[in-house]
Amino acid sequence: MELIETRLVKVAGLEFGGSVNRSASGGISHSPLPLPAGVGGTLDTRNSDTNGVCGLASGHGYVNGDKLDVYWVGTGNIRYNMAATVSGDNVTVDAGAGKVLPIATTVVVVSKRLEVDVDFDGDKIESIAIASNSRSHIWFITGADASIFPQEIVANELWSWVANQGVANPLAGAIIGKVQYSCGEVLAGEGHIGGLLRST
Repeated sequence: MELIETRLVKVAGLEFGGSVNRSASGGISHSPLPLPAGVGGTLDTRNSDTNGVCGLASGHGYVNGDKLDVYWVGTGNIRYNMAATVSGDNVTVDAGAGKVLPIATTVVVVSKRLEVDVDFDGDKIESIAIASNSRSHIWFITGADASIFPQEIVANELWSWVANQGVANPLAGAIIGKVQYSCGEVLAGEGHIGGLLRST
């Protein structure tokens, strides 16, 4: 298997172009991944940095115990893996990780995560690429159910890591068992994950 990545970057009137080539004996490929649409609403009550009540559109479909991501406008404005308690259209979200909840009355999108089995050794990655046609959030989870490398994905922008580029492997030292991915928009999205894996 082979990766050929070509980039063109324009900065301050200058243009930089180039490509990297990597090969490996194995790979991971999950494409396309149908990301369920989020549900729009408002953070009606903010009880703390990590607890609040979201008023959502009728028919949201969430139930007690669901793990939800809460998005609001602005890069990095995501609190993810929050536990849901549901009472009609009012959904209390609690705990989780990421950015602290915004002020009450903030418009939010609340999303359930899609889980994908992957099973690979992070130390054997030669390259990995992630993309989505919507704002989204991805979270790698080890076989021991520990989280690693939560990452926001900007709509229609590629995120990638390639070995020997001077940047540490973000998944080093972890055996990855699954990936969770959510969509931060009220329309369904489509995600993509691909990578090359060395055999040793």
